[in-house]
Amino acid sequence: MNKSLTSAVLAVTLCTFAYAQEGMLGAGISIGNDSANLRMPIKINDSFRVEPELGISYYDNDGTKNTGLQIGAGAYLLNPVSSDINLYYGGKALIGYHKHEFGNIDDSSTQFIIGGAAGAEYMLNTQFSIGAEAGVYLGIGDSTTFDTKGEALLRYYF
Repeated sequence: MNKSLTSAVLAVTLCTFAYAQEGMLGAGISIGNDSANLRMPIKINDSFRVEPELGISYYDNDGTKNTGLQIGAGAYLLNPVSSDINLYYGGKALIGYHKHEFGNIDDSSTQFIIGGAAGAEYMLNTQFSIGAEAGVYLGIGDSTTFDTKGEALLRYYF
């Protein structure tokens, strides 16, 4: 299942390059409480964006450590509020690998993660934007998790 989903995400990403026009492709970073993600926004048209991402996470609290790697993509409907502000909402699908360390016990898990996210983006100029995103996610696999996440974003459009 993991290879199939990863292949599907990569295929969708590559296909969207055919539709991306000049100024519609970008690069970005998002920072959460315990994670950082590299993102590649691909604006298909004025009302739809696909955004592949690769993320890492790290959590350490009283001897409990959790490190993770996620790859996936989001698909978002765009709602321009003004020429400088875009609201967006949509869904994400990711594959996540996590390593857990509890004292002398090491464990790892792989999850298929699905969820919904919404955010706002303020265009500083025609190429740079800052924003914020909030999401709710369900992880299914070796273990089942439910998580909420908030992130700050910086994007650059080519």
